[in-house]
Amino acid sequence: MANGAVPALPGWVVPARSEVSDLEWLAYRLWQCDGAGEVAAGVNATAQWVAGGGSGRSPATGVVAQPVTEEMARAEMDAALRAYHAASRATDREYLARWAVGIWRTLGWLLGLPDMHVPYVIPRRHPEPDWRTLSAQELYDQAMRADPQRYAGQAQRSALRQRCERDARCYAQVAVLIDDTLRQVAALAADTTAGAEV
Repeated sequence: MANGAVPALPGWVVPARSEVSDLEWLAYRLWQCDGAGEVAAGVNATAQWVAGGGSGRSPATGVVAQPVTEEMARAEMDAALRAYHAASRATDREYLARWAVGIWRTLGWLLGLPDMHVPYVIPRRHPEPDWRTLSAQELYDQAMRADPQRYAGQAQRSALRQRCERDARCYAQVAVLIDDTLRQVAALAADTTAGAEV
């Protein structure tokens, strides 16, 4: 990560700090720079809220309270689901439905709920403070250790190697995008601070 500043997270959060930070900044990039829309905005707001950043205001109910407890996260997830159902019945509220989807999916992933996956592809990284993305060989070795019987044949190992090479390239590209976003935000903050001092 470009600046290495990764906030502490509440104990109930299942993913690693680096994963939550990567998701927050990738969603920010998709929302603010790439025009990805309300889902990305909901993902960013939720990750930021859980990490204790921004206004501290919950994304679905607007409650201001920190740190975020598991009970608060579950209540916010329920509120997002209710907002989605209400918004999906109204023809002029599609943006609210998409926002709620971003909140709901992010909280489900953070809580480690079954069948809830990270909303966007994020890099697989070495543990902090390293932050480097895993290489194709490291991904391959992990998969082989986790389930050697699944890759018993040459064809399975060859397919695994190809998938790991593709995944490693993808993770590296996403990491560059995230790091570039962090640099841009830091430069903008520095320019704003310098302008305020003049």
